[in-house]
Amino acid sequence: MTAKDLIVVGYIKGVHGIKGELKLLLDVSHDAVDEFTAKLRDEWKSIFIDGKPHVLEGVRRNKDILLITLEGLRDRDVARGFTGKEVSIEKSLLPELPEGDLYIYELVGMSVVTEDGLELGLIKDVISTGANDVYEVHGDRGEILLPAIDDVILDVDTEARRITVHLLEGLMEDSPKQSDD
Repeated sequence: MTAKDLIVVGYIKGVHGIKGELKLLLDVSHDAVDEFTAKLRDEWKSIFIDGKPHVLEGVRRNKDILLITLEGLRDRDVARGFTGKEVSIEKSLLPELPEGDLYIYELVGMSVVTEDGLELGLIKDVISTGANDVYEVHGDRGEILLPAIDDVILDVDTEARRITVHLLEGLMEDSPKQSDD
């Protein structure tokens, strides 16, 4: 199993209780937490923590985090050593998304250009706000935060790894002003 076969789905936030249970904060949309919880509990049975495989013995949800138990881990002090580490699963296990939807890892690194061909940079991160995602773009013009809404995102070309956008007024300091004609 190589790193390119894995996808980061969250990180260990800390420990819970005295028996080595770990707090897993998923880096998936709020809507996907229940599905990921069920898949971890019922189907996947293993995860990778910092690239090393671990067998899951238990998974349960507690508010916005998952509490997981790993095979052979029963000591709170040992469990504390997992804090801050990335949790991954095999990409092949990810649920298939509806047509047109992409996972965050598929968006990161895509180039972003305006409808007029102005290069804005690359997507470095996707921020989930609840209302809509926001693409964090870094380039020669600095950081630009683009809401992932139909008025802004015009086209996502997965083959070319390019997103074409319409800049609404105020999204970029020198973005074109919209006329009220």
